[in-house]
Amino acid sequence: MGKISEKSMKKISKYIVDTNVIVRYLLQDNEKLFKESKIFFDKVKSGAIKAYIEQTVFTETIYVLSSVYAVPRKEISEVLSDILMYKGMLNNDLDLLKGSLKIYENTNLHIVDSLICYKARKNDLQIMTYDEELKKIYKK
Repeated sequence: MGKISEKSMKKISKYIVDTNVIVRYLLQDNEKLFKESKIFFDKVKSGAIKAYIEQTVFTETIYVLSSVYAVPRKEISEVLSDILMYKGMLNNDLDLLKGSLKIYENTNLHIVDSLICYKARKNDLQIMTYDEELKKIYKK
């Protein structure tokens, strides 16, 4: 058996996370999958491994939690905001994700509209939309 180099021992694993892993971790509705996802997210939390949550996975997770499992907006916002603060999170757009969660939590906007609203505000962009609620919230 070959010798493990110091370089390979220091290399931190990087992952892109799928919706089902986040959902099993948060809902704890399948003991085996929860245990696996908890081990994974505990390592992300400590920074032992790095993880990236794609924006589409982020929005799908919110959709599944709210529509399929009827998790309240405030709870969704809190638990996902916590995950986004884990030491091993790689996302460059964490401020966008966290900011959009706040809008989502405090309005009736869909998460996609919350992302658009936050991004438009942050970048001084106008929103081209026919959605009157989005226009109203954007102007606040």
